[in-house]
Amino acid sequence: MQVRYVNPFPTDFVQKVLSSSRLTVAVENNYSGQMAGLIRERTGIAMNSKVVKFDGRPFSQNEVYEGVKDVVRDGAKEVTLSHA
Repeated sequence: MQVRYVNPFPTDFVQKVLSSSRLTVAVENNYSGQMAGLIRERTGIAMNSKVVKFDGRPFSQNEVYEGVKDVVRDGAKEVTLSHA
C-alpha cells in the first residue's frame, strides 16, 4: 500500500489494509520512518519492520526486494540500505 496524501489521512482505508496483514513493513526514504510514525499515530497500528534509505538517492526495485527479503527471511526489525 502506498499512502499518497496525509491530509486528510485515509485512516479507515489504512486501518482496514493493515489489520488484515500478517506482516507490515514500512519502506521509507528517510532515517526516522516518518510515515510509519504517522500511521501508528492515526491508526494505532505499528509496523513490524522498516526498510530505510537516507542517502538522498531513490530506491531501486532490487533494493526494495532485498530489504524486504531480509525482513521476511531473517526477521530483521530494521534494514538500512545505502548506495553501493
